[in-house]
Amino acid sequence: GEISDVTTSIGTTEGAIMGVNEAQNKVTFNGVDQFNITADTVVLFIDTDKHEGQASGTIQKADKFGGSFMNNVIYKTDGTDEVELLIVDTKNKLHGDITLSGAGLTGADINAALVSGDVTVTGTLPASVTVPAGRTLTVATLDQVVTVNGNLVVTSAAAMDKVDGCTSTTVGATITLRAANTAGTHTWANVFTAIGSAPVADPATAGVARTVQVANTALVAGTVLTYGTTFTDTSGTTANAWVASAQS
Repeated sequence: GEISDVTTSIGTTEGAIMGVNEAQNKVTFNGVDQFNITADTVVLFIDTDKHEGQASGTIQKADKFGGSFMNNVIYKTDGTDEVELLIVDTKNKLHGDITLSGAGLTGADINAALVSGDVTVTGTLPASVTVPAGRTLTVATLDQVVTVNGNLVVTSAAAMDKVDGCTSTTVGATITLRAANTAGTHTWANVFTAIGSAPVADPATAGVARTVQVANTALVAGTVLTYGTTFTDTSGTTANAWVASAQS
């Protein structure tokens, strides 16, 4: 039957196989401690893209980007050195996304991972990250400005200047702020709360200026910034920037 979802209940843990022996009876989830796969271990193989179980498969070492491994299994141990349950994703990554962390993580590591799928960064965000169209990067903290041509999700409070400094070349790209900006002093330049219009020549009508976010004012939790046209001048030239969702 179809597997609708995989959850980490009953005391299981999502993790990465950082090493497995040729006999497929010893694994490590941290690169140091070994756990035994015995005749009592329940091993299930699933394809989380197709949402279905597989009759057989291979326990694989997790893919690695820089110093970080992609979660590829859900497991439960007996509290000592034996694996009781091992659920193996046959495409070698759970949920279709990639979780990265580690002191050695670089922007190049994240960019390489984003080629393969959506990425979550749980630690410090390095510089020089570009989110391509069709991909989502989720970060705990916005430590650096990001080029966002797909979707960026920030789960904790971000500094106003980091949000304002994010760039894009793709209309429709988004930044989602799950928490309000941290308080501070900042004059917004690239985030607008209302789009403008060019003057109309006949009949003569004054244009409407686009409205920039109020200086020193944080964007509220739940704000979605969408990259798009904020003003079109009389020659047809457009000015693109981030347009914020309602701030109330």
